Amino acid sequence: MLIRLICFEIRKMIGNRFFLIVFAVLLVVSGILSFGSFEAPGQGRIVAGFMLRSYEALESFTEEERQVFTDELVEIFGERVLHDRVLLMTDMASVDGMSLPSGIPTELTPMEIADAMIVINTENETQTDNLKRIQDAAKAFGRKALQEGDDYEVRRNLNIIRNYRRPRKARTVPIWGWDQFLLETSFTTMIIVLLLTYMMVSGIFSQERDQKTKILLKTGRNGHGLTELAKYIAAAVCAAVVTLVFMGISLGMFYLNHGLCGGRESVMGIEELAACPFKVTVIGYFLITLLFDVAAAVTLGILFAAVSALSKNSIISFGINIALLGILILPIFVSPSKELFMGPLGILRSEKYLRSYYTANVMKFPVLWCYVHMMIGALAAAGMVVLAHLEEEKWSFRLKN
Repeated sequence: MLIRLICFEIRKMIGNRFFLIVFAVLLVVSGILSFGSFEAPGQGRIVAGFMLRSYEALESFTEEERQVFTDELVEIFGERVLHDRVLLMTDMASVDGMSLPSGIPTELTPMEIADAMIVINTENETQTDNLKRIQDAAKAFGRKALQEGDDYEVRRNLNIIRNYRRPRKARTVPIWGWDQFLLETSFTTMIIVLLLTYMMVSGIFSQERDQKTKILLKTGRNGHGLTELAKYIAAAVCAAVVTLVFMGISLGMFYLNHGLCGGRESVMGIEELAACPFKVTVIGYFLITLLFDVAAAVTLGILFAAVSALSKNSIISFGINIALLGILILPIFVSPSKELFMGPLGILRSEKYLRSYYTANVMKFPVLWCYVHMMIGALAAAGMVVLAHLEEEKWSFRLKN
C-alpha cells in the first residue's frame, strides 16, 4: 500500500502540465549553461582527444624504451630538461630527430612525446613533494599538541599523517575539463535543481487545503499517517532523481563541448585539490560530490514538504519556502565566521571539505565538517517533520471532536 501511495504522490507532483514545462525549460537552461560557449563547439573535446594521444603513447612505452628515450633527451639537453619545458623548445629540430619505438602512431612526433614526459614527471614530483610537506608539518604540529596536552590536535595530526602517508598512484595523463566541471559547472546545475525542488515540493501538502480535500484524506483508511509518510518519501525520491537527471545531462553537455580527460587520475592533480587527504580518483571525487548533492536536495525537499504541511495554504507555503531557500543558500556565498552557520547546503561546495583535512572538534575527536553539516541537515529535517506531524495530530483531534 505504501508503494502505491508514494507513486500516487509522485504523479501528483510531476504529472501536471505546468511542472513538466518548468522541468523542460530548466533542463534546457542547465544544458546550455553546462555546454558553455557556442563560438567553437566541440573544440575543447578535440583538443583533449589530441592531447591524450601523446600521453597514451608514452604510457605504452616499456621501461627499457622509456629509459632509452630519457637518456637520449638528457644527452642532447642535460638533466635539467626533465623538469624544464622551455629548455625543450629551444632546439625542437634536435628533439624531432630522435627515434620512437615501433607501434607509436606516425602522426605523433618525438617533441610531443618528450613534452608529455616532462609534464607528467613534473606533476608527479609536485604531488610527492606536497604529500611529504603536509606530513612533515603534521608531525611538527602533533609534537607541539602533545606537549600542550591538546588531545584534539594530537588526534587530528595523527589522522593527517595516516591519510597523507597512503601512496598515490603515479600520474600518467593530465586532468582536463574535470576541474572546471567539478568546481564551477556542477554548482550552477545544483542551484537550478534546488529551484526545481522548491517548485515541485512546496505544494505537496498545502494544495490539499486549497482544494478542500484534506478532510477527505484524513478520514480515509490511510489518511492518518501512511499518506503523510508517503508524501515525505515522494518528496525525497523526486529530489534525488531530479538531481541525478540534471547532473547527468550537465556532465554530458559539458563533455560534448569541453571534453574530459584524466578521470582515473588522483584528484590531487586538480590544483584546488592538490592537498586532498584521501586516496581518491577524479571520478571517485565526482561520485562523492554527487552523493553530497543528492543529500542536500533530499534534505531540502523534506524541509519544503514539512513547511508545506505546516502552512495554511499554498501561498504561505511557497512564500516561506523561497525565504528558507535563500537563507540556506546565503552562507555558501558569504562564508560565515562560524562553520556551524554554513547549514545543510554547505555540502554543495564539496571542495571546501575535501581540499584538506577539514574537521570539527566533537568531544575532543576530529570529525569531518561534511559529516557534521549533513547531520545538522538530517536533524533539522527530522525536527520539522516531527513538528508538522504533531500539528497534524492536533488538527485530526479537533476534527474528531
